[in-house]
Amino acid sequence: MKKFYVILLAAAVLSSAAVSCKKDEPTKETYKVEYTAPSGLVGVGKSVSFTDLSLSVTSRTWTFQDGTPATSSDATVSVSFASAGAKKVTLSDTFKDGTVLTEEITVNVVEPINGEIAVAAANLTPLGCIRVGAATKFSIADLKGTPDKFEWTFEGGNPATSSDAEPSVTFENGNRNGAKVTCKVSRTADGASESFEGSWIVGNYPVNYALPDYNYDPFGFECEKAFVVCNMAPIGSTSRADHGLDWCSIVEGGANGTAHAIKISYAEANLAKSTQFTYDRNWMCNGRLQAGKTYRITYWWKPVFDGEPTYVSTSYDYANQLKDSYTNKVLEVNSGDDWAVFYPGETFAPQGKTKFCNGDGTEGMNNRIGDTETFLSDWIFHSNEFVCPENADGDGRDLLNPYMYWNVYTDAAPNLLYVLFDELWIDLVEEPAE
Repeated sequence: MKKFYVILLAAAVLSSAAVSCKKDEPTKETYKVEYTAPSGLVGVGKSVSFTDLSLSVTSRTWTFQDGTPATSSDATVSVSFASAGAKKVTLSDTFKDGTVLTEEITVNVVEPINGEIAVAAANLTPLGCIRVGAATKFSIADLKGTPDKFEWTFEGGNPATSSDAEPSVTFENGNRNGAKVTCKVSRTADGASESFEGSWIVGNYPVNYALPDYNYDPFGFECEKAFVVCNMAPIGSTSRADHGLDWCSIVEGGANGTAHAIKISYAEANLAKSTQFTYDRNWMCNGRLQAGKTYRITYWWKPVFDGEPTYVSTSYDYANQLKDSYTNKVLEVNSGDDWAVFYPGETFAPQGKTKFCNGDGTEGMNNRIGDTETFLSDWIFHSNEFVCPENADGDGRDLLNPYMYWNVYTDAAPNLLYVLFDELWIDLVEEPAE
């Protein structure tokens, strides 16, 4: 009896050892060909990308029917096909244990649709802007591929959409940032489609501008960085001091539907007599003016009172001067040292002071408010045109750094809390195209 138990025990031990040995054996790796390929239709001659995503690959071979290149061993390869039709693409992968697996892909290649959005030259100003209130004809120039369906969208246009091949659209409001226009064209026979996009300035050509790449916008205040100095002179004082961010800030809720405005606080300013935020150090985005050309200054402002509105006025002086010491302390750039950064290929050249468009109500503008009815609107809009003079040096060069001194006078406004400014733009007034 004892002998029988010993045999069973030995058998159990051997069985256990066998199981243990089996668990220690390496599991054979399972290989799979994985890839990305273009989905949908591919145009003749259009470059498309294929990528091998397979793991543990030691070598690969792509083969492209009627393709350039015809073969490749790269993990990612860009290919174009020379003719229309269903094209066979194969991917053959060799894995680290010598296993070879092949996958076949079918790519549907069709005749391409090419072109670009165009505007009739007669509908544009000499500098390529769309005129406000004028019918503007759009089309797809150099159109190839015989599409038969058009889907247009026009930012700010009337109509806003169209299915015509050459629609006529009217823009009732200016857009200095460029109105976006898109068109998706398609071909019913095989479902091929292509989308085109463009943008056009609507209205006068803008002269001053923001620098989105630097997050800097000292005129529209839509970027985080927006001003250089904020000079204030308290009541009883004739001298201004730079109080910068202490009394100036960018706030939400701008004029004319924009997102932000600049806020100049008077509650914290000991009831400042006047405020002047200047732009002579914004040489990198002040634009340029040409003598004899007509320009238009526009801006919005909004005074906010604690109680009933009282006397307040706003004005500006416009001038030009360029020194090599003009340092923008927000962007930390100097005109003499960094000019070529913003104007590649140019050499810095200073200019003397040219003062023009004085804010006296004739050459410039003095928008004195003495009437509570003025405040019935949410924002107050002002516009003024002027002819640019010769620069003070008399050398015929453009004015390279035209800037404005903006003033808000508050002598008799003890309950003025703050003033909002927005959209401080200068535009070239072009002559109509002949």
